[in-house]
Amino acid sequence: MTKTALVLGGGGARCAFAIGVVRYLQQHYPDKSFDIICGTSTGSLIALLTAIDDAALAEKIFTTNVTQDFFSTNHAIQRLANNQLSLYNIIPLLHKINAIVTEERYRQLMAAPRELYIATRSLQTGSNIYFSNREYNGNGYTTKRLSDVHMLRDAMVASFMQPAFMPPIDITGEGQPLQQLTDGGGPLYAPVKLAIDRGATDIYVVLHTPVAQEEYPMQFKNLVDVLERTMDWGTINMSEGDIAVPVVYNHSLRYLDAIQRRLQAAGVPPDTIQQCFDIPEAAPFRGKKILNLHVIRPDAPVTAGMGGLEFINRAIRNMIADGEAKARETITNYELRITN
Repeated sequence: MTKTALVLGGGGARCAFAIGVVRYLQQHYPDKSFDIICGTSTGSLIALLTAIDDAALAEKIFTTNVTQDFFSTNHAIQRLANNQLSLYNIIPLLHKINAIVTEERYRQLMAAPRELYIATRSLQTGSNIYFSNREYNGNGYTTKRLSDVHMLRDAMVASFMQPAFMPPIDITGEGQPLQQLTDGGGPLYAPVKLAIDRGATDIYVVLHTPVAQEEYPMQFKNLVDVLERTMDWGTINMSEGDIAVPVVYNHSLRYLDAIQRRLQAAGVPPDTIQQCFDIPEAAPFRGKKILNLHVIRPDAPVTAGMGGLEFINRAIRNMIADGEAKARETITNYELRITN
């Protein structure tokens, strides 16, 4: 059975772009249902609400709240001088998550037919830890099943946490080593591999930055600007290799299939063809399927400030519209390719 996955990159306020993508897919392809959904940063909230068929609430949250509704930037220097774990105070975010992630929504998630994976990263081990409504451990990553609504809230908050600006969240199981968790995005975030391991062959990847890296032709004169600029490199989006490797496999599988067809057309016996391809060198491709990988990302940088920490209503609405338009363009181009 073919499985469909939705994979969301990180990026703070930039994740509003993904809301537009999801809205387009749900409005124009109502029969399309995601079997696997993975998100990090504020994308984890969009992932959760999509998993329980409440994606419209994500749009409402993003468009009716501003930066101060999520965290307080006041007294950052004093917090630094007092050796606090973060520059910003996240009390507003904690209240927001507690109000959104209710016991009822937790029950809906655990009963949902979709698999949800919320990405975080451990300060202790440097590895990614996924929190899920399913019991699953794959090769190269750890998955923890959500035991109650409090764990879901903690995982969501941890996924939001941009290091230095926001504090790590302690989610240490009883009798387990200490785990302080932060945003799971960046070069170690490999949700496409996870989705493939779970059987997905139709994967929608939403990134929140363009291919060309955003430039800032300015002199950096304060600590916060430097931190925001460097934070982007370590937390937004996901591993480029996580996207590149499936693309290489797709090209290789199509190439091998074309060769086999040519040999068949030339009259080479099927047994001989099978022997030619049943060799150790072909092992990496054995059992692999061609993936439909749809990468949806903006053409130009979105307006969310360095670090993606600026939630500005007008900019958020523009990002949602851009996501919807880019989804339309990407899916239309894909449909044209497969029909020609």
